[in-house]
Amino acid sequence: LNIYYESKVDWRTSSDILRAHPEFHDRPRYDGILYSTTKGPVFGELLCLLVSKIGGKEYPLALVHPYDAALARRPSAMDKALGFFPVRAQPRSRAGFIPVDSIIRGAVLVPDFDSSAYFLVHDLVDGDMFFRIKELRS
Repeated sequence: LNIYYESKVDWRTSSDILRAHPEFHDRPRYDGILYSTTKGPVFGELLCLLVSKIGGKEYPLALVHPYDAALARRPSAMDKALGFFPVRAQPRSRAGFIPVDSIIRGAVLVPDFDSSAYFLVHDLVDGDMFFRIKELRS
């Protein structure tokens, strides 16, 4: 899936290629994403892409596992120093469908090896993600 978004660095159009496949080069690959909700941006894991046809009109949808559960801990000093933004996955049963148009961009979600329930969003991937995380922190 190609996603195009306006960069917060220079307002130019940037793009991400997102993948969700159980056997991408013989390994599962489910990319992290940042998507819009009525409550604001949320991180998640892209599980599946499909197109629903209703009344002759096609609606591209994405099955997403949200990573917006309330954090039980504050970001550690090391997380802050390295520019990580901790998120926690909702139970897998909370996965749901969203319109593909609500996907803002891809995100690097790294498992936190100190706690299997947490993931770290790395904000130094590029300038755009740095500014998006800065907005979320404020």
